[in-house]
Formats: sequence, C-alpha cells, structure tokens
Amino acid sequence: MPLKRRDPALMAAQRMVREAFDDLEKAISPADSGDFETTSLQNVQKVALDIENELAARQCLRNMRLLSETFSQNTEFQQTFAVFYVDILQFHKQAYKFVRRSGWKVFFLTSWGRFQRRFDGILEDLERHEQQIDKEANAYNISEARNMRKALEEWRRESLSKVKHNEEEQTARQLEAISSWLKKNETDQSPIFDRISNEGSKYPGTCSWITTNSKISAWLRGDQSDAPLIWLQGKPGSGKSVIVGQLVKFLNNSPTSFVVSHFCTYSYASSTQYDEILKSLLFQLLSANSDAVAHIYGGYVVERKSASIPLLEKLLQTAITALLEDRGHPHTIHMLIDGLDEMDAEKQRRIIKLMNQILKAQPLRGAVLKVLFSSRSSQLPKKGFPNKSMVSLSDEKDSLEQAIRAYAEQRLKAQAYRLSQLGLQDPHFTEIGQSIATRADGMFLWARLVLDYLSNNMFYSSREIWDAIGTLPRKLADFYERVLVQMMSNFDSRSVDRMRSIFGWIAFAKRPLRKFELRSALSFSAGDPTVEDPVPLYIFDMGVPLIEERLDSTLAFIHVSVKDYLQMSNSKLPIVRDKAVYEHGIASVTCLESGLDVFNPGFSDHDRNTRVLKGLHGFHVYANENWIDYVLDILTSRDRQQAPDLLAKLAKLSDILASLGVSSASKNTENEPTLSGGVLDLIKEYPVLYKNAKMALQARDRKTLSGVTVQDDSSSPELQPIMDLGDTMRNYQATVRSLLALRDFPTITTEELEHFQREHSTSAFTCRLSSCPRATVGFENDELRLKHEASHAPCLKCPFPDCQYPPFRSVRALKSHEANCHDAGNGRKRIRKTNALVGLQPAFDNSAVSTYAVYAPTDENCFYDDLWVDAIRRSMDQ
Repeated sequence: MPLKRRDPALMAAQRMVREAFDDLEKAISPADSGDFETTSLQNVQKVALDIENELAARQCLRNMRLLSETFSQNTEFQQTFAVFYVDILQFHKQAYKFVRRSGWKVFFLTSWGRFQRRFDGILEDLERHEQQIDKEANAYNISEARNMRKALEEWRRESLSKVKHNEEEQTARQLEAISSWLKKNETDQSPIFDRISNEGSKYPGTCSWITTNSKISAWLRGDQSDAPLIWLQGKPGSGKSVIVGQLVKFLNNSPTSFVVSHFCTYSYASSTQYDEILKSLLFQLLSANSDAVAHIYGGYVVERKSASIPLLEKLLQTAITALLEDRGHPHTIHMLIDGLDEMDAEKQRRIIKLMNQILKAQPLRGAVLKVLFSSRSSQLPKKGFPNKSMVSLSDEKDSLEQAIRAYAEQRLKAQAYRLSQLGLQDPHFTEIGQSIATRADGMFLWARLVLDYLSNNMFYSSREIWDAIGTLPRKLADFYERVLVQMMSNFDSRSVDRMRSIFGWIAFAKRPLRKFELRSALSFSAGDPTVEDPVPLYIFDMGVPLIEERLDSTLAFIHVSVKDYLQMSNSKLPIVRDKAVYEHGIASVTCLESGLDVFNPGFSDHDRNTRVLKGLHGFHVYANENWIDYVLDILTSRDRQQAPDLLAKLAKLSDILASLGVSSASKNTENEPTLSGGVLDLIKEYPVLYKNAKMALQARDRKTLSGVTVQDDSSSPELQPIMDLGDTMRNYQATVRSLLALRDFPTITTEELEHFQREHSTSAFTCRLSSCPRATVGFENDELRLKHEASHAPCLKCPFPDCQYPPFRSVRALKSHEANCHDAGNGRKRIRKTNALVGLQPAFDNSAVSTYAVYAPTDENCFYDDLWVDAIRRSMDQ
C-alpha cells in the first residue's frame, strides 16, 4: 500500500515554525534556554488553556472552536497560522536581544529607533495576519482568502526587504561618518596584508602545520576552556607574519569565526602607532555590529567629541562586548595583532594590558573572544602572558624544517628547465630542499636568501650548487654582508654612495615610496632643480636581493632585519638616519623649487609636459606634504652651521616665492596654529616661506573641508597663477590630469605614455584635506575622490536612508530633524514606570514562558515605550 503523500503546504508550515524556533534558540543564552528541551507539547497546551481561561474571564475570548476546526481541515490556513507564529517568535527574539544584553542601557538611546522599526514591521505583519486568519476561519470566500494570502505574503517579503535595506543604508552612512571622525589611515593595512597573504598562498602547504599545533588548535576552537590569549614568538625571518596571514585566511573560511587583524611593519609608520591600531581594530568590529555603529555615531560623532586614546580604548571594549553578545554561542571573535615588537615598548605594555582587561570582562554568555599576538622573542611582554600561552617557533623546528623543505622544492621546480641542464631532476630537488631546510634552522628568510643566490648566480655543475649551499653563511648578518660585498665589489665610491642613498630612502621615508616617486626623489637628491632626466630604472635591480618591488609598486627591504643590519656600525654599507633625513629634506625643497618654475603658467607647455611624462616630478606630492617636517626635524636636531646647503635652499625658495608676488600676507591667517616652543620660528628669517609653512600647518589642523566644494577649480585643467606652494601643487595635479587624457605625445612612445598613466593616476586625485592620509595616496579618478571627500563635509548629514534633506550645521538641528521627520514611534511617548505591565503576565509556569511571552527586566532605571505594552498585550490577547 503506497505511503500517503504529505501535503507540501503543511510541510512548509512546519519547516517555517522549526526554523523560527531554531533562530530564537540561537539568540537566547544557554542559561535562559535551559527549559527549551524539557518543554513538551502538553506544556504549551496547558499554557494556551490557561491563557484561554484568563481571556474568558476578561470576556475577550475568541471563537477558538471555529479556529480549531478550520486549523485541522485547511493546510493553507495552517501556513497562515505558521507565519503568525513566526512573527510572534521574531518579536520575542528582537525584544530579548534588546533587553538581555549586559550593555543594553549603553545602546538604548541610539539603538531603540532601529529596534522600533523592526517591532513596527512585526506588529503590522501580526495585525494583517490576524485579519487574514479571521477571513479564512469564516471561510465566506475561499478564493478571495487565497488571493489575500498571496498578496499578504508579497507585502511581507517587501516589508522585510525594505526594513533590511534601510538599516543597511543607514549603517553605511553612519560608518562613513565614523571613519571620517576617527581619521583612520586607510592606506596601510590593505597592501601589508595583500603582500603577506600572497607570500603564503604562493607556496601552498608551507604554513598548514600551524593549525595542528596543540595550543594554536585549541585557540582556534570557539570554546572558553582554553587560554584565550596566545603569544606567537620567533626569531626574525622565521615566518611569523606569513603564518599570521594564513591564520587570518583560515579563520575567514569558518562560518562561526569573525576575524579582526592588524599588521605592524616599519614600512608604514602609521601601522605601528598605538592610536592607529585602536582605530583599525575598532572599525573592523563596527563593520559587523550596527548597534555599536549607531551608539558611536549618536554619542560621539554627532556630539563632536575628540577621538582620544582613552576614548578609543573604551569604545573598543564596548564594541567587543556588543559583538560578543550579538553573535552568541558558538561564534568566536579572533583578534590577531602581528609585529608587536615593531611598536614602542610602552605601547606594547599598554595594548597587552588592554586586551587582558577586555578578556577578563567579556560576558559569560555569548560569543568568545580569542587574541593572538605575534612578535620576536622578547622579555618585555611576558608579564602579561602565562607560560601556557606561549608558542615559540624555536620549539617547532621539525614542523618548520618540513615547511621550508616544501618551500625550497617548489622554488627549485620553478627553475626545472635551467637546473635540468646541470643534470638535476625532481629527486635531486627533494635532496637539495632537505639540505637547505636542515641548514636553515627554522629560518625561512635564510632559505629564501639561499634560493635567491642560486637563482642569481651562474653555476657550471650541480656540484657547485651543493658547495654553495654548504658554504653560505648561516647568520643573517653574515649573509647580508656577503651579499653586499658581492654587490659592491666593482662599485666606485660614487656608486657606493648612490646605493646607500637608495637604502636610506627605503629605510627612512615617511611612507613607502612607489618606484616612480623614488626615481624622482633620487633625481632631486643632488640639489639641482634643473635636472633634465630621472635616474634610470636599472639601478633598483642592483639592490636585489636585499630590496624588492611589491604589488603596489612600492620598494621595500625583503625583511626588516635588512634595515637593522644596515644601521649597525659594522655594516658593509651603514646608513645613518640623520644623514638620510638631511638628504630627504634637500630633495623635497629642491623638488618644490623646480615646481615653482615648471608649473608656472609662463613655462613652455611642451617642456613641462615632457618633464612630467619622464617622471621627473613624480615626487612632488610627497615633497609638498612633508617638506616642513623634514626642515624642522633637521634644524632642531643639528646646529645651523651643519646645514648650510639646506639653509641656502630655503633662502632661494623664499626669494622665488617673493618674486612671484605672493600675497599670502593678504590671505586669511586667523586661527593660525601655534607651535609649542616656537619651532616654526626656526625659519622665520624667510618671511614668505614662513607664511607658507604656517598656512600648510593650519590646513593640517582642519578637521573638515570647509570652503571646498565639488565645483572647486582644483579639477580644472587650466594652470593658475602661482601665489603659494599650494598653487604649485594644484598646477602639478592639473598637468597630470591633462596628460591622463592624452592618446599620444611627441618624443614619448605609446607604451611609455600608458605606463605613465597607470602609475600617476593617483597623484592627480588626492584628498584636499591635508590631515587625511589620502592627501598623499590618492584615487584612480575624480569621482572616487569626491565620494571620499564627502566624508569630510563640515556639516552633519542625515543618516537615514533616502533622506534628501540638506546637511545640518549643528547637532541640535540634526536631532530636531530626526525627531520631526524620522520618528519611528510616530509620536509615542516614553513612560518611566514598569508597573504598566502589572497584570499582563498570566499565572503560569516559567518553563513555557521563554517560548511564548516576553518579560520586562526589573531594573527601575529602564525606560519602556508604549509599543512594548501594546505588543505584549496584543500577543497575549490572541
């Protein structure tokens, strides 16, 4: 006898109820959901009968018998009831999340509007389905009821979609405002992570062993039984950063893990600053928690409070707590901070102390927070770490040896054609890889240097390769010395100085320089503003294998240990910071001096364009932004008699500005910045230059782009008369923009023109707020720049989606607008007493309450909206 086929409508209704219940159960903490599994259908029926009896006593009883008959006979009616029940569970879920989290009072004022919109949607859906149930129960017109049901389902989908869309758009606007308020550096973490991540992905299998380490494996799990804080330590070049990068990628593939990471490196000074680390971590957390976004936007951005370090520490803890409670069990927040040793010692202690405080204060219910630090071996942070939290790569030599062998084999196989001519095949690659791995002693960097050596030298036989591996120095410093000796063996003194100059720029520049910027900088380093050709590109190849070009075309050392070695007094090519900074100051001032001539409207258009296309002025954006810092650094760190070349350059630059008829004295100089100690007075003997410096520093102090509009003439291709250094910058960018539109140019090949356009596009579209990191690292086009600059608007924009109201100039005006135009409660008044709910709770067992009704917290200080009273009364009246 064939089995009876189950009704699809009934199956859909059952699935809908089950999914809604599972969703509610996930949101409720284990402590509060303990009775779920022991609550039977009989318990629920008893509660329903108790409610029915109470409604009968209040003369509010519906015709339950009619509903019962219809329910048992009509599966479509059951589906309508299922939707009704789902709405009730959804209401309880939202209410539970709102009042049960430990920080609900903190988020109440800023999150209530968001929750109220959700409640309004649920309540309207309940009301419509209530009417639908009555119509279907009466069954006057079955066809009409079916059509109404379909229309109601469509309305419900559109309503839910609209609420979700509006919340997402509002959150995006608020996040944009928070990013502007934080002044977060957006230019470092992405290229750092991309480089580290690509390094690990390029050679698969070289980092997978780390997930099998017992301590790391326990840390990766989402339970609270194991140490939540791990310190990964190792020698320079042992692969710590690449390991952390691969852990981030591994965790990002886990559906129960939310990953927050920050990588510190000498290449980007901002990445090692304590406040920037806090901003980076905070912003990543906010991207996953709209309530924390609303809280920070309403309580700090709108109120225009300063983003001080103590406040950032407090907000970081608040955001972590909110996300932990929002995610719930079994989710985990994994926070990874690499390069701890790159930070100042005091800041290392401070961030360790902060993370320990946050870990101790994390809520008992909800998700779990796990933190991992990575750094060189050091005595400094050990006070904050128990021994069981240490993972030393020195203790993982077997795993590292296998990983290095796999890395070496892959690199050797990439040169199979070349090595096969020496009689080497796959079995030999395995042997050579094992030999390199054994001698590397856990140092990936050493293995890389050996393999680079094998790639860059000529060998006549396989025996020579084996001999090279056996005789190359085992210590990094000795290896670097050997590389430098080989590199400079045929250099004359001038070539040695030039290589030192390249290393100095890479080591001490304010930010990593792209190749075209460094070419220009080296061209002006000699102090000649009339130089006609940039340095050739091949000179950078001569720094290999100690320097490398990265994906974003910036040049950097292959490892921070190269910089450490070059700064040693016994280095074969020592670099000294003070000398390098002096050279950078000379180059910056010389570049500006050249720009005053070249970007003057009276200069030949053809000659100007030719110089820019050659790349001679690619350094101009960097020089314009940093010349003041270089000059003041030099003049405060050495006697004026030790800086004659710089002083002569400053005098000439000031004279040129004066000869151009600079009217900076007539410009608005109100609210000029006052530097403590009169540091700027060091250049007061150059009056015009002094005023330019004051104007530039005043621009840095601005927090908004007041006075700058979309129609600003900075996008104009026409060159303007030069009145100050800022005009020179604008004319340089106007020149670049005009060249970006060219299809051909005399004396420049099509390939060279296209190369210029690819490299220099970001130089033409930089943010016009000087304090923004994007003021030197620009955008691909003007549209992206203008979109970014909107976040620096001096007025407050309404955060509500689709609102076209003009920006507001005060917090009061914005709040008044929100209250009048976006009041989700439609004018409902708040009440301050909790006894409004007295008598609403039916007298029945608490075991069934958690799945049927919402109870109000008993805290006397909490506020309730009439919505709560209406909603609870309605749900109990059903």
